[in-house]
Amino acid sequence: MEQFNRFLFALSLALLLPLPASLYSQFTIDAELRPRFEVRNGYQSLAHEDWTPAVLISQRSRFTFSYRTDDLRLHFSPQDVRLWGGGAEGDLGGFYTNTLSALDIFEGYAEIRIGNNNWLSVGRQQLIYDNQWLLSGRNWNQASTASDALLFKIDREYWRLHIATSWNTIWESPNNNHYPTDGYKTLNFIWYNQKLSDEISFSLLHMITGRTEGRFINKIHLRNTSGTYLSYRGDNIFGHANLYYQYGKSQEGREVSAGLLAVEAGLVGSIVNPGLGLVVHTGNESTGDSKRRENLFDKVHSPRHATFGNMDYFTNLEIHTAEGGLVNTYLWASIPLSDNLAVKNTGHLFWLHKLNPSTPDKKYLGFENDLIVSWQFRKWANIEGGALFFSPTESLRDLQSVPDGRLSRFFYLQMTLKPELFRSGQ
Repeated sequence: MEQFNRFLFALSLALLLPLPASLYSQFTIDAELRPRFEVRNGYQSLAHEDWTPAVLISQRSRFTFSYRTDDLRLHFSPQDVRLWGGGAEGDLGGFYTNTLSALDIFEGYAEIRIGNNNWLSVGRQQLIYDNQWLLSGRNWNQASTASDALLFKIDREYWRLHIATSWNTIWESPNNNHYPTDGYKTLNFIWYNQKLSDEISFSLLHMITGRTEGRFINKIHLRNTSGTYLSYRGDNIFGHANLYYQYGKSQEGREVSAGLLAVEAGLVGSIVNPGLGLVVHTGNESTGDSKRRENLFDKVHSPRHATFGNMDYFTNLEIHTAEGGLVNTYLWASIPLSDNLAVKNTGHLFWLHKLNPSTPDKKYLGFENDLIVSWQFRKWANIEGGALFFSPTESLRDLQSVPDGRLSRFFYLQMTLKPELFRSGQ
């Protein structure tokens, strides 16, 4: 332990020495270790009769180095994401990470003060806004999500204005601007948040996202998303509402007219805290060559795991609903057993929003139940366990091409350790 502390001191000294002494304010080192044990018997896809449940352990290991002065903030966060028993020589390009190597730079950016407490943020960073329906960190995924962006921020006591832009390139090319069709070539937004009182606030968002028409095609089609987020939090009740409309051009160049409605409300501060929610995610009535207009809403960087059930059956609505879109109605009850122990049970009912030639004839897809227990046993340590199941209908079996699909179950146990390792400053 003494040798490790010496190492941290030497590292911090090496990072601070090149900086002028007059600029020094604070340097911190934080760590995160998050192993997760999973038993999958129908997670992400309906369980087959002849399946053997998959048992696996994944792990996120992350350091965060932060340096702050009155005019500069530096943030650097390397991370390693892997399956126990896996390695960089294996193909880890699936659910947990997007590269063959498990070691990556999660975040690396600088914030520079401009004028009177305005900030310009440059580099790879998380874009997390409101209740994360469109822009989130996707924290369930062990690799999480960050974006390479230029972000200008004006933050005041009662209002905030953020303007962001990005331009993504996958290789250094002497010509053309090709980009994979499953990613955004450019993501830009203007976000305004206003605090009306201690209980009420609202946000306005306008976003422009662009995808290339094809893998080796330069043409980029731009889709606009405009809408609002409303939030109320009182002493014993809270409510949120998201309403967004999309227009412009789809990736294929079709006219876009799509919408998203997400509302929820709940009680807090009692022995049992109930709540309910509704999500309407528009879909297409026609597909293929007969489709003249795109009505399927694009969720951009929203957290699929948190918004459409923890069994993750609807992470890609274009594929998982055959472009039909989705309606999710849910009820929950949260029970705080103590100051650091809580139980929450959520039940979901799923329907297709629209029927089209590629969907089944009936909209109802099934019922999901998510039971989550969370224990904050240290200020820097948490254990979370989940027991989930999904009861499908014939429509979902048809969508997933699993005619013998049965009751699907998923169990996980996750520990998150986030200690502060080092802090120095004046």
